Amino acid sequence: MDKYRVISVVLLNKKRYKILLEGTSNLTIALYPSEVRRFGIKEGTFISEEHYAQIEDILYKRGKERALYYLKDSDKTSYQMKTKLKAGFYPDEIIDRILAFLIKYGYIDDYEYAKRFISYNISKKSIFRIKESLYVKGVGRDIIEDAIENFREDGLHNNCYDDENVDNPQVAIIRKHISKKIKADMDNQYESKIIMSLLRKGFMYEDIVNVLQEVKNTIFCG
Repeated sequence: MDKYRVISVVLLNKKRYKILLEGTSNLTIALYPSEVRRFGIKEGTFISEEHYAQIEDILYKRGKERALYYLKDSDKTSYQMKTKLKAGFYPDEIIDRILAFLIKYGYIDDYEYAKRFISYNISKKSIFRIKESLYVKGVGRDIIEDAIENFREDGLHNNCYDDENVDNPQVAIIRKHISKKIKADMDNQYESKIIMSLLRKGFMYEDIVNVLQEVKNTIFCG
């Protein structure tokens, strides 16, 4: 029984072809020329369930090897690894299988990653900045809070600030804008100009003021 119809076959680089498939849902995979020939993949042809199962096995083994190679240079979060594999045109189901393997055998552990990240950065960054950095790396909010609490129990004290809106994309945009404009010696009039420029962009006054205060704290808390 046919599973996918081949929509396009495009040379990705000297080693691989990018193949767009149409089925119950569309997906894109990448295969070597020898594999394209082996499975008779051409535009307009169909891939049977049997052949696609074989392709999945190929992609799983290759993706797993690729993931282990990525981990040689540095630790990765689940999100970072998923992003890397998606860039290599591995289907979501394959990525989920690879991540399950990596997590099961301890190659990836977001909680341990967060603990190491905090340990390395706590002398250089505020808790707020650490939380923000970990969130950008795709670590879940609960995991971040648990990892920070672990350090607090061990005597960690950092009184700069704690941000409850670290997962709010609007706050991230406001912070980026303010960080470019802020000056250590700015007066109230200059602050008002920053606030007004963001209000005109449609952001909430409360969010703007809160983030402005946080960024100002960064100047003094480091």
